[in-house]
Amino acid sequence: MPFHKMLYTPHDDPEYPETVEAMGYFRRRVDEEIEIRREKPCDDLLSYLAAGIDGKPLEHQLLQDIAFNLMGGGIDTTTALTSNVLLYLSRHPDHRQRLIENPKLLPLAREEFIRYFTPVHSVARTATSNTVVNGWKFAKGDRVLLRYISANHDPDIFDDPDSVKLDRYPNRHVSFGAGMHRCLGSFLAKMMFETMVTEVLRRMPDYKVIETDIVHYPSIQQVNGWIHLPTAFSPGPKVGAVIA
Repeated sequence: MPFHKMLYTPHDDPEYPETVEAMGYFRRRVDEEIEIRREKPCDDLLSYLAAGIDGKPLEHQLLQDIAFNLMGGGIDTTTALTSNVLLYLSRHPDHRQRLIENPKLLPLAREEFIRYFTPVHSVARTATSNTVVNGWKFAKGDRVLLRYISANHDPDIFDDPDSVKLDRYPNRHVSFGAGMHRCLGSFLAKMMFETMVTEVLRRMPDYKVIETDIVHYPSIQQVNGWIHLPTAFSPGPKVGAVIA
């Protein structure tokens, strides 16, 4: 998938230009869907974007940028979290069995996994004024790297922060940011993750990650994810989609 490959491919990699070019398909699809929504509006975000704000149409590039941020921010981060958790549960069968036997524990475990793995380890911001934080001086215009992963493993906040406690509560992690910049899609991401893990544990409870073939991102600068995470499991009865 172009989004996935673009995030893990270094900018100096010979394949990077080709990877970026592949995103052209996504941009074309956004344009096509915007035109469809203008003719037949639906109750979805693209329809609202296609209609414009206060009756004024949005510029083409702005529409593309919003769609790109929503897709880029919501796909690979959720995939990275799920991959890390599936690998962890493969390595810790006792925790996996506990979740299988007590699925109501998953909402608490979900927050703990989000804290522990922190799919986006950091984000950069620009200082808007001269200020001092804990004795450190920052000048207006300085770039500041905020380390979510560090905050999520702060021993002053979390007991035994470098261990996974499936029933940890309260869990004041900042994996989705905080305040006015908190991730807009955090609740959707949680729902997607919980649904995927629930189905894996229900339909492939004995899965095992083939660790000789796993490949991590070469850098966690943007997302802490995996390029390849193959698994093996006992086949069960085929289950098709149910259309109500």
